[in-house]
Amino acid sequence: HDTAAIEDTLRQALSSLRCAVESTDPSVKMELQRAVTQMGIKIDPNANLRFTGLMDTTEPERKQGWFWIRGSYELIFTDGDEVLAKKRWPVKASATSESLVGQRLRDTVNADLPGQVFEMLTTVTAQ
Repeated sequence: HDTAAIEDTLRQALSSLRCAVESTDPSVKMELQRAVTQMGIKIDPNANLRFTGLMDTTEPERKQGWFWIRGSYELIFTDGDEVLAKKRWPVKASATSESLVGQRLRDTVNADLPGQVFEMLTTVTAQ
């Protein structure tokens, strides 16, 4: 089997899942919902399987003419009260304008999140 065929089989299996998405930050929740639906997973607020997204960031800091924002994103996958998987990774962005640095961080997270969700689920399903 080639990698593409295996990945396609996994994506088809993942599309049969129903999951809830949670976050205390409405924009983090919306971004996580988008990533989950890109995987073909159906959003169901009453589902036992849940993704929780948490993003912790610093205030934008100016260094050498650039604004930097740093932090981490934590993704938790649970079945009821049981944590099935937990993943945390660093996030950072820069911009010459303070008003743009937050959006750049969101763009970076949005680009990375579907892959992180896929990696988390394929690791959980392989166990």
